[in-house]
Amino acid sequence: MTALPRTKVCSRCEQELPLASFHRRRHYVSTSVRSACKPCTALMVVAARAQQKPSTELERTKERIRRRTERAVARGELAALPCQVCGDQRSEAHHLTYEGDDAHRQVQWLCRDHHMTIHIRRPWGRQLALL
Repeated sequence: MTALPRTKVCSRCEQELPLASFHRRRHYVSTSVRSACKPCTALMVVAARAQQKPSTELERTKERIRRRTERAVARGELAALPCQVCGDQRSEAHHLTYEGDDAHRQVQWLCRDHHMTIHIRRPWGRQLALL
């Protein structure tokens, strides 16, 4: 039986580092660690999050209103109701408008399927819109 290596070369920065510099992964057979070191992994996470941030003022406003709705529900100021179409208890807030001081309260409660049908993000939703 051969001994496992005590160092590894990072796939991103190409430095040879001790195994403690890599995040552990049990399902990786050869070394049980990720291919990128912890600092490189952290940089990749920061870059991925930067790409997810809203880019326009409208997108930032929408995110702000969505967060206000979530906080209002958590505080009990706004009650999450069943889907207004099918009555499913697992519903999401669909914002009718993002303008005004009470925009976070102007919502329709819809299940995931009916919410996505409105936004036409599913293939069958697009087909229904074309009919």
